[in-house]
Amino acid sequence: MNTLRSLLQDAQPQLLEQWLAYQLQLPASRRGSLREGELREQSRQFLSRFIEAVGRSEGGNIQEEA
Repeated sequence: MNTLRSLLQDAQPQLLEQWLAYQLQLPASRRGSLREGELREQSRQFLSRFIEAVGRSEGGNIQEEA
């Protein structure tokens, strides 16, 4: 069964890197005063918690019709 949670978990490293690259391109005023290491850690934590929340709220197989 392909769940959204499992797809996000599998893609988590790539999602994190792409998201960080985007954030680092923003002017410092848009991303705050976070250093790259802090930004990486906070982004990693957010993405992990987001994936957990998706797993708790998800109904199952994303290939099933609604």
